[in-house]
Amino acid sequence: MKEEDFSRDMTSLLSNRQVFSRDFFAKLPHSSGGVREPIIQLRNISKFYFGDGVETEVKALNRVDLEIKRGEFVIIMGASGSGKTTLLIIIGLLAAPTDGEYLLDQ
Repeated sequence: MKEEDFSRDMTSLLSNRQVFSRDFFAKLPHSSGGVREPIIQLRNISKFYFGDGVETEVKALNRVDLEIKRGEFVIIMGASGSGKTTLLIIIGLLAAPTDGEYLLDQ
């Protein structure tokens, strides 16, 4: 499937609120040989926040491992305050983790 066809199909599906089928996902572009290489890898990622004048730390993320392969769709779910937004901020390179390793398109 060509990238422009994929974009058109995705826009059509989202605007019509249709459900994605297995056939749709089978047509997703991927690297040669059918092996999809990781595009994002998080290894042992932690993010702590320290308040001004407060001795306690808030552990927003604690030793998270995540691998997202090229062409994958990922849903991040969790309870309020579980670190979803912090994780997305780190994945989006808007903030650095306190500890751990982030590999992007290696």
